[in-house]
Amino acid sequence: MPHRSRGGLPPSQVFGSIIESFLAACECGSFTQAAKMLGISQSAVSQNVQKLEERIGLPLFDRDVRPIAPRPEATLLRDRLRHHCAEIENVIDMIRESRAIKRVIRIGIVDSLSEKLAPGLVRHLHDYAGQISIMSGIAPSIGGDLIHRDVDIIVSSDPMANVDGLRRHFLLREPSLLILPKAAPLSSLRSPTWRQLAEADLPLIRYSRRSASGRMVDAHLTRLRLHMPFSIEADTTRVMLELVRDGAGWALSTPICLLQGRDLLPELVLGETPRPQFQREIFLIARQEEPESLVDKVLHACRTLLIEEIVPEIDGLLPQFAGQLVCRGGD
Repeated sequence: MPHRSRGGLPPSQVFGSIIESFLAACECGSFTQAAKMLGISQSAVSQNVQKLEERIGLPLFDRDVRPIAPRPEATLLRDRLRHHCAEIENVIDMIRESRAIKRVIRIGIVDSLSEKLAPGLVRHLHDYAGQISIMSGIAPSIGGDLIHRDVDIIVSSDPMANVDGLRRHFLLREPSLLILPKAAPLSSLRSPTWRQLAEADLPLIRYSRRSASGRMVDAHLTRLRLHMPFSIEADTTRVMLELVRDGAGWALSTPICLLQGRDLLPELVLGETPRPQFQREIFLIARQEEPESLVDKVLHACRTLLIEEIVPEIDGLLPQFAGQLVCRGGD
């Protein structure tokens, strides 16, 4: 099925199938993937791009490399088209608002925040949206949903820095925490070093490497040139905390993630990670062509909920780390 815009019209009826095919090919680096995104055949995408090239009088893509690479002229055209598409979407949005037509909003939220953020977003956006769809998942999953246009906006710990055509808004920065079982000899150390952790009898219990948190920990340990003993991977923070409580190993996490297992925290030893430390950042990410009014409303709602509700709850739950979560109230 072809992707449909929030108002119900296929985007091709708003922007033209040739332009849609060109922009999708730029975004995906592949005619095949662009066809899957748009719900049309690969040959249709190829023909649409070829028609545009014939109209302009020069090739727009280097087809001899994989993924296909836009030429400088294509990059210029892509940026201008995105700007104009965003303007059209903004005009459509203004018309909807002037006639009190409520829109559909589709938001993806990283697992660790969805339980706390989703209900508040629904509450804040209820009067603005006719329908709200909120999906949760690990950062790579919701990032894929954004690329494939299954959601309009995501709240993620992965900034998707290598993906063009996105707007990124910083929401929050939080410290990394060390989590130890109460009975472990490590727990008696005042401030264990990374080397002591690596040489301990207990293994590291880490987040799955499929998740942004798992990749973040791996990247930090690689920078430190540390090889940890055989580790256990867990898909959820709750499972990780239960394993640590039972003495199966030690773990690294963040304050927001610990909300998923707050009832287990009295049975664990929590502390700051050794230096050098690492931090996790949360971003709101949207495609550049999304209406500014939509992005601004969701951004304002997220920041309000973080500053007024979620961060104060964490400071009360983990007073020893109060003040270490950094939020931004505006760009």
